[in-house]
Amino acid sequence: MNILIRLCCAVLFLGVMSVGMAEDAKPSSPTYQMGVQTRDGIGKFFLGREIAQVMGHQGADWLERPEREKEE
Repeated sequence: MNILIRLCCAVLFLGVMSVGMAEDAKPSSPTYQMGVQTRDGIGKFFLGREIAQVMGHQGADWLERPEREKEE
């Protein structure tokens, strides 16, 4: 019985350690930042760029403009 308790404790310890190591191995993800909202944005920034407002179907022509590839 004593061996069984020690084995269970060892398995539990290894499980806890592996969870801690997995959390340390996660890459740090970029975070959102709040800033001054522009006319076309929502005031929330990701990787230094403001997130745009939602565009409806009325903006489809703007997406298909000829100079878009050159601008990007």
